[in-house]
Amino acid sequence: MMKYIETVCCTEFKINHKHLIYIKDGYIYIYPNNIIKGKFINFTLDDFFIYAYDIDINESVFYDIESLKIIFCNKNFLSIRDDVDYRKERELLFGQYRDSEKKYWVFVDSKQFSLIKKYEITIESRNLFLISDSLFLSKDNEKISLKEIDRNEILWQHTYSELFEGKEIHQYGNMVVHNEKLFIYLADNKDSQNVATISLDINSGKILDIYKGFAGNLFLNANKLYVASYETVKILDLETNQITELDFTDILKQNGLQIHWNHFLVEDNLLYFADGNWATTNKLGIIDLDSRELLWHTEININDDINKNIIDIKVLGNRLYVHCSDDTLHIFENDYSIKK
Repeated sequence: MMKYIETVCCTEFKINHKHLIYIKDGYIYIYPNNIIKGKFINFTLDDFFIYAYDIDINESVFYDIESLKIIFCNKNFLSIRDDVDYRKERELLFGQYRDSEKKYWVFVDSKQFSLIKKYEITIESRNLFLISDSLFLSKDNEKISLKEIDRNEILWQHTYSELFEGKEIHQYGNMVVHNEKLFIYLADNKDSQNVATISLDINSGKILDIYKGFAGNLFLNANKLYVASYETVKILDLETNQITELDFTDILKQNGLQIHWNHFLVEDNLLYFADGNWATTNKLGIIDLDSRELLWHTEININDDINKNIIDIKVLGNRLYVHCSDDTLHIFENDYSIKK
């Protein structure tokens, strides 16, 4: 069973292997070991400006060396980036910065704490993903590009219609980079059955595989890619290139649940998911992908009088973190009987 631990009011939260970080009432709280009770570090946004005064982009960067987390902020904007694997030590980190008129991507040397490059964010570069200390991916509604950081030079570029044949091809969900390969999900807006995940060589941009019918928000765990929606989960084994489909219609429908395509994750072969179809609800659950059992599910009381929905779920160790639309973070803990 999952047991309730605590609820925290916060507008944003992130976790990594060493810290829980959340924002509440203009304060940023950093808890070592992801434990709410006990010692924590507390900063106001103004403290962050003072702490990062020596960098030349308007006192807008705070870098936590121990957690390898970089936080960019000014009085009107705060972004905690987590689309890089921070468990790996990097020479280069990046994030967003906004002044009174423009918004920028900034690349920072994590050792010297100095600004390396700054690029204005345009329509073509509003989605950027750091994949190494010298390369990043940039995408928009029509194309995807691999660029070099030093010169912002395009090394390769594809329109989505070049990668997958159809009438109106678009890219949806997140992207996954694994073992020098890039995986992206493409769909034909004129044909709901024409969908696929495309595998590209990250260095050359060459198409390696097309997995037709494997569609959804991609989640990587233990050398497997997962997609999920409604009552089904599909698993692509990246060692064998085989796709397995699991149907959980019986156990989900009898409990009034569906798997939301964009709010699930897999850890230790357990599927954690928020309920929902086009939007999430206040329900969530856990499915054992080995035994194919619904191990646990619950409803959360959400008091925002508008959406009343779960907006994010994360798992670290034996703890489940659930962030809701009323700016509450609900924390549950596995008592280790769940898989017995």
